[in-house]
Amino acid sequence: MYVSSLLTSICLQTTQTKHVITYDDHQVLQKGLNTFQQWSDRWLSRLNINKCKIAFYGRDVNYEYKYYLSSTALESVDVIKGLGVVFDSELSFDKQSILHAEFD
Repeated sequence: MYVSSLLTSICLQTTQTKHVITYDDHQVLQKGLNTFQQWSDRWLSRLNINKCKIAFYGRDVNYEYKYYLSSTALESVDVIKGLGVVFDSELSFDKQSILHAEFD
């Protein structure tokens, strides 16, 4: 089973990725998020947690895993747009094509 989890923090234009296959992988990603939160707190760079989202990519994704920043569960979304590119959970370019057509 191959699963990739992607956290995009729009508030700081920061992306954290981790291949999540096992529960231990899930714990490593959550630890990374905790470290990110501690760094933000230390540098007085307040995160807008409402803009922080989690997206899952791959087959046989375990949606049971929840991720948190400051004890707040992050919202899981199917589509994330970053730097003008649309990423969806199916890894298709349908939404990207529609977005591009709207600007032409």
